[in-house]
Amino acid sequence: MADMLVFVTPLYYFGMSAQLKMCLDRCCSINLQVTAKHMKSALLASAWNEDDWTMTALEIHYEALCKYLNFEDKGVVLGIGCGTIEKTRESHFPQMAYQLAKAL
Repeated sequence: MADMLVFVTPLYYFGMSAQLKMCLDRCCSINLQVTAKHMKSALLASAWNEDDWTMTALEIHYEALCKYLNFEDKGVVLGIGCGTIEKTRESHFPQMAYQLAKAL
């Protein structure tokens, strides 16, 4: 089993993608093994919307997952206003993701 999980998702209706959620749901049967591992985790997400509240629900969900699954959060990068490749490249979020990875 891995030592760290990095959750990467676009934001769809203020939550993670269905594909990522499905992966998490499939871990339900091994919750005891996952929680006993005390893994590290990080969250990288991007959204078209630029409102400051855009990622609130996803952040709360991620924090609950960390608490429930006994993960040690190593960082979060929430790229709001990243609806196009150009807007993402012009933002500070790629640098934030780089710095997070470098710190690990």
